[in-house]
Amino acid sequence: MCRAVMFMAQMYECDKLVKSVARFLAGFRPEHGRIYYFEKHRCKDRIYKFFNSVSSRVGSKQCPFCGKRFVRRAAMVTHIISIHYHDVLHIAGKE
Repeated sequence: MCRAVMFMAQMYECDKLVKSVARFLAGFRPEHGRIYYFEKHRCKDRIYKFFNSVSSRVGSKQCPFCGKRFVRRAAMVTHIISIHYHDVLHIAGKE
């Protein structure tokens, strides 16, 4: 039972990390407080490095992973969370 609880806690942590990175990439403010969730972890340097490398190539409403364009930034957040979940975790070093 302890392993199941640990697994659920890790998944919850990954979900929060991916959502905060998606909001950051889409240009939204942090959901809670003044800093993004990923900034509290060691992966923040990796995320910023990735963002700086792709920000010059893609527009503000374009997915940095696949290049898909969006009319609304909220749709881009949903797209990153659902399609590029594991890509974000890979960049963050969690996978």
